[in-house]
Formats: sequence, structure tokens, C-alpha cells
Amino acid sequence: MRKLVENLGLVLLICLGVRIGAALIEPVLPLLGGLVVLAVLAMWLLGRNGPGGGYR
Repeated sequence: MRKLVENLGLVLLICLGVRIGAALIEPVLPLLGGLVVLAVLAMWLLGRNGPGGGYR
């Protein structure tokens, strides 16, 4: 019974941590998404015009 209570407490602690993490990340998420899109676009453009890996 004690092991069950310990495991239940661990699950609740993990759930609480996930909720707090989600609340902290939520305001920054659109900015992160935009930065990822810009980074992928920049890598695509630089790879296209770089030495040996472009269109002719």
C-alpha cells in the first residue's frame, strides 16, 4: 500500500511539473515557432547558394 501511495505521489508531482512547464512556455511559444521558421528558411537559402550545393 505504501508503494502505491509513493507511486501516486510521483505521478501527481510529474503532472504538476508538466502543467507548470506548459504555463511557462505558452507565452513564448509563438515567438519560438517564428524563430524556427526563420532558421529553417535561412538554412535553406544559405544551403542553396553555398559552395557546391546550389541550383545552376
